[in-house]
Amino acid sequence: MNVGYVGLGVMGGALVRRLMLSRRMHVFDVRADVKAEFEKNGAIVASDLPSLAQACDVIMICVPTSADVRTVVFGKSGLVEGLSAGTIIVDQTTGDPVETRSIAAKLQECGATLVDAPVSGGPRGAAAGTIAIMCGGPPEAYEQVKPLLNSISPNIVYCGTTGNGHVAKLVNNAVAACNRMITYECAAVGVKYGLSLEIEIGCRTDFVSGYFKQAAYRICDQQWRPTTNAHLGSKLQILRKQADDSTGKCSRLWPMSNSQMLDACDQWPKLQRFSSCLRNQ
Repeated sequence: MNVGYVGLGVMGGALVRRLMLSRRMHVFDVRADVKAEFEKNGAIVASDLPSLAQACDVIMICVPTSADVRTVVFGKSGLVEGLSAGTIIVDQTTGDPVETRSIAAKLQECGATLVDAPVSGGPRGAAAGTIAIMCGGPPEAYEQVKPLLNSISPNIVYCGTTGNGHVAKLVNNAVAACNRMITYECAAVGVKYGLSLEIEIGCRTDFVSGYFKQAAYRICDQQWRPTTNAHLGSKLQILRKQADDSTGKCSRLWPMSNSQMLDACDQWPKLQRFSSCLRNQ
């Protein structure tokens, strides 16, 4: 099985490096320096997307948004120009479930199949082989690519129909965003009442979570960076809109959490500046 990968950014690059431990990969990225780095490490760099499609049985994609996935597949000089019937595309982007299902339907007309398989755990999880992979798509296609995904991490969950992997990832992102805001807010409260972050980290009681300690370490070491998922706010809005559009299918708890979700979307840009403010309290 020949496998290709499109998108060698922070997350995609980490996933490809993991895959390269067990196979030789075909890769493509728009940045010449990134392609050169992977070629130096043994990857086969495609000259363009149609060439990569012609060479591969499975093509994996990790780009910023589902709109980018559509461009990669159907845009000018896109994958579709080289796709063969039977090709499976594995979309590891944190994407829009509705857009993903639309892309899958159009690919089906070309004889190709899409499996959505976003991940959670970041580049470190990819490198360690512990990253979570949430999959959606036809069961037959999923079973075909499962051994490939297993070479990234055995932590795989099949979520059902096409797009459900993205639904699971967006729900996960929503929880993570809320946890992040609560963590930094509570850290600020502790500091304002006289605790140092070092003491907060050092508390070894059950009520100090591992996530809090990780976040506090980042603040102390001045290691705050915007998340690698730079579009988290917009993706939370996608989740919220789709839940609103499907009110009849949602539980009655959704209206209660809707305002919190909207606040998460609105507050997200401020989080990128929050830790520097916290250090100055």
